Amino acid sequence: MSISSNKDLPWWKKTTVYQIYPRSFKDSSGNGIGDLQGIITKLDYLQELGIETIWFSPIFSSPQRDHGYDVSDFRSISQEYGTMADCEKLIHEIHHREMYVMFDLVLNHTSDQHPWFQESKSSRNNPKRDWYIWRDGKKPGGKKLPNNWKAMVGGSGWHYDALTDQWYWAQFLPFQPDLNYRNPHVKREMFDTVRYWLDKGVDGFRLDIINTVFEDEAFQNNPFSRKFFPSDADDKSFFQNKIHTINHPDNFIFVKELRSVLDEYSDPERFLVGEISASFEILKRYCGNEENKTKTDGLHLAFLFKSLNAKLDASIFHKIISEYEQYFSEPYTPTWVFSNHDQMRRISKLGTDMVKAKLNATIQLTARGVPFIYYGEEIGISNHKLPLKTAEDP
Repeated sequence: MSISSNKDLPWWKKTTVYQIYPRSFKDSSGNGIGDLQGIITKLDYLQELGIETIWFSPIFSSPQRDHGYDVSDFRSISQEYGTMADCEKLIHEIHHREMYVMFDLVLNHTSDQHPWFQESKSSRNNPKRDWYIWRDGKKPGGKKLPNNWKAMVGGSGWHYDALTDQWYWAQFLPFQPDLNYRNPHVKREMFDTVRYWLDKGVDGFRLDIINTVFEDEAFQNNPFSRKFFPSDADDKSFFQNKIHTINHPDNFIFVKELRSVLDEYSDPERFLVGEISASFEILKRYCGNEENKTKTDGLHLAFLFKSLNAKLDASIFHKIISEYEQYFSEPYTPTWVFSNHDQMRRISKLGTDMVKAKLNATIQLTARGVPFIYYGEEIGISNHKLPLKTAEDP
């Protein structure tokens, strides 16, 4: 528990979160792939370590073309990790140790192997056609892109389907088609999926790229920008100012609607943490508190990434802490993230210097806010270069 916690605060404001990437955490079967049963064998260790919340990177059924962020069934477990019974046992064992469970949840898109998309692409008249975002191409012939929208990873986000002679929108990779949340059936189904896991005892969700759920309904072109490389506080990238595809006003409403679903549950209070690369002002809008200055009504927490690549320097961290306190005073809560599945491990950035690593951990665990620890940081695990032929990741 962080030293800055207070008994009067909600549990999620004073917890310590430990992120597990299941595939490489603990293998119980000897097949070289981590699994849920393996995680269960390490729960006593995590409890003794002082961890209070465990965040699991995606464990839902997936073709694993993007580390599980391409989900083919939101209500089943990837076979390589185990069964639903294993998952239910894992949740029970975590709660038995008075710890909390947080799942990674991708709401923006599905895998192209999801049954919904398979139905959607089968014909223009399929009932699930409008569950995804389809558009005619520009004339003549409809073979030109519907508009100039670029994907978050670069290149056009539109992908042509020859069978139905239309284009579908994918904010990320071509095999990750975006869901259409302007269809009320989609929103209802996904909110019911959230309830499904809350009913099973999940205490919270880390919402992956939650600022991309809605796009401009009129499909207007994004304006040109001279900026190529994306950054945390700027939507402009790949020579485009993505005003119509990122942080659309309807996203802020959506997050509050999702918060209301979690507020249906109590004892304990359930929580949401959002992964959003944006300015502090936009992050605060996603947390929201326009109607109640003592409590947020959107995200409970938002990841703050200024510390992620910051040099371990007193003046730099004085500035970061001051900014966090300026922008995220109560009712907001800062988050402290130094490593995760998308980033080089912090100790490798520090040159594997254990003294610096301990100083870094001291900042993370004593500054006001919620620390997010990537598995292995507590023992100083560093990055290691593997030959491609020996890598086990998808």
